Amino acid sequence: VSVELVMALWLHDVAEDVAKDDKERQALFGEIEQFFGSQVAEMVRGLTNPSKGLKAPREVRKQMDRTHLSHQRREVKIGKKLDRIDNLQESIEDIQAGRITSVKDLQFNGIYVEESAMLADVLSGAHEALEVELRTTIKVLKWLVVQKLGQHQ
Repeated sequence: VSVELVMALWLHDVAEDVAKDDKERQALFGEIEQFFGSQVAEMVRGLTNPSKGLKAPREVRKQMDRTHLSHQRREVKIGKKLDRIDNLQESIEDIQAGRITSVKDLQFNGIYVEESAMLADVLSGAHEALEVELRTTIKVLKWLVVQKLGQHQ
C-alpha cells in the first residue's frame, strides 16, 4: 500500500463528513490536490461516495456508489476494501462489547452486511488476500447480527 493511498484513506472520510454538498466537496478536493498532490486527490475522489448528501433512497445511493467504484483503478479498490474491512471490524467489536444491542441497530448492521457483499462483488479481483478477508469479515458480522437478533425474539 502506497503512502498516497494511506493519505487518501484518511482524507476521504473528511470529504464525506465535512463537505455539506457537492460544491463544498469539489472545493475540498481542490484543496487536497493543492496540499497533497494530484495523485492523492484522485484517490480521494475515487474513495469518496458520490451519493453522500443526496436525498435519494439508500438503495439508489449505494448503487450509485458501487457504480462509481467499479470504474476506479486497482489501488483505489484496494483502499476501499481496507476501509470496508475496518468498518465491518468496528461493527463486530461494537456488537461483541455490547455497544450495539438494539434491534434497530442490529437490523441496520444486517443491511450493511448485504451492502458490503454487493460492494465486495464490485471490488472483486483487486487483491486476493483482501478479498478473502473482506468476505470472511462480512460472514462474521452477518453471523453475529443473526445471533443477536435471535436473542431478541
